[in-house]
Amino acid sequence: MRLLRSAFEHDRLPHAFLFHGPRGTGKEAVAIELARTLNCPTGTWEACGTCPSCHQMDSLQHPNIDLVFPLPTGKNEEKHHDPYEKLTETVIQQIRDEISAKAQDPYHPIEIKRASVIKINSIRNIKRKASMRVGSHQRHVVIICGAEKMKADAANSLLKTLEEPSPGQVIILTTPTPDALLPTIISRCQVIRFDPIPEEEITRALVQRELCDEETAAALARLAEGSFHKALEYSDPEVRNRRSLVVEFMRAVYAGNTTRIMKELEPVVSARDRQEAIRFLQALEDWFHDVIAIREGRPDRIRHFDNREAVTRFAQLFSGISCEDVLDEIEKTIEYVMGNVHLTLALVYLANWLHQRLQPPS
Repeated sequence: MRLLRSAFEHDRLPHAFLFHGPRGTGKEAVAIELARTLNCPTGTWEACGTCPSCHQMDSLQHPNIDLVFPLPTGKNEEKHHDPYEKLTETVIQQIRDEISAKAQDPYHPIEIKRASVIKINSIRNIKRKASMRVGSHQRHVVIICGAEKMKADAANSLLKTLEEPSPGQVIILTTPTPDALLPTIISRCQVIRFDPIPEEEITRALVQRELCDEETAAALARLAEGSFHKALEYSDPEVRNRRSLVVEFMRAVYAGNTTRIMKELEPVVSARDRQEAIRFLQALEDWFHDVIAIREGRPDRIRHFDNREAVTRFAQLFSGISCEDVLDEIEKTIEYVMGNVHLTLALVYLANWLHQRLQPPS
């Protein structure tokens, strides 16, 4: 990006950035590349890609890069503990796997089971890590992925860190929803907006990665709404299964069959993974966005493209339902899930709410 390059070449990089824009637009990918540039011994904007520092960045194992993201709370964990200290080996291994996936694909979102917020001890750890920086001409880069997931205590702790920046440290916050951050945090960052990626660029990237043929890539790019990650997701088998689950869930909801509803929700709630529940709810949102697309005569925008017949039939049968109201209610449910409301109760309440709105007027 021109702004970043100009700041780098004129040695005017601020100590903190806020990268914001829709999910999947490359915010974290650019942050990782900036970390690579700031630690490559060539000292130029284009990192060499061959030195030991660049090789460490390839695996995200460089001592001068730290990713901050939601983590579960360990048993008997206190706020003064290291954020990883009380986690089980199973969770630690999952974190390693997620970071490895991120290294292979910088668009991969790091998601840890039973983790929905960025902990205060993760933020406090930033100051400590700054003192461990390697190399006098290198920078310690902290990337806070999904900064909107900080609770008040973590956000206030970050604010203190931004007010007293450590020399040689660059903090990069990424978020799709900057309005969720404290205005005082935003004011201490250089704000850079990431716009949706053009369809032709997404198409080209999918084909270059040999993920699909050009016709399929173009269709996925149209659906992705400027998000390369979303384009990858649409072709993922797990996501296809989730879309199929939405179809069966909606059939059970219409029938008002509580036993069947619970059966369809079982894969979502059995693991007690709130992130999986949120992904299911987002797929449900896609269903109603598809209904809107059909009503507007835009069938090319259907996200449940592998269930096109089912969603089209639904749109015809329930022409009177307000999709906007439904989407608002699903968003409320997502907030409840993120806020640690009982998972099953939140989803069953939504199912009952939907059932009532699918019934013909008396």
